[in-house]
Amino acid sequence: MRARRADGGFYVETAPGNGEAFYDAVILATGFAPIDARTRGSYGYGVLPMVTTGEEMERRLRQEGQHAYDDLPLERVAFIQCVGSRDEHAGRGYCSQVCCRYAVRLARLLK
Repeated sequence: MRARRADGGFYVETAPGNGEAFYDAVILATGFAPIDARTRGSYGYGVLPMVTTGEEMERRLRQEGQHAYDDLPLERVAFIQCVGSRDEHAGRGYCSQVCCRYAVRLARLLK
């Protein structure tokens, strides 16, 4: 895929020889894959009942609504960020630029 900026938008050629089409915006979706929290034993996932992943928390909040965690004695919640990012042993010694915003979003949903 090739794109060039012109005329206040983008001309995009999706395959060589197919010509170009004009678009107002281009969204680059790089994709991601959540890590398996069970591989990070030091955090207690799968061992301690109050340890969950952000994805699981979000799913529960969507299914059960704002009161999804009312049955648990949650006075303070800790978010551990950068799990899976900034891990040079796994070839990811960089910030994913997702964790911080995601944690703030989940905190607002819990409030």
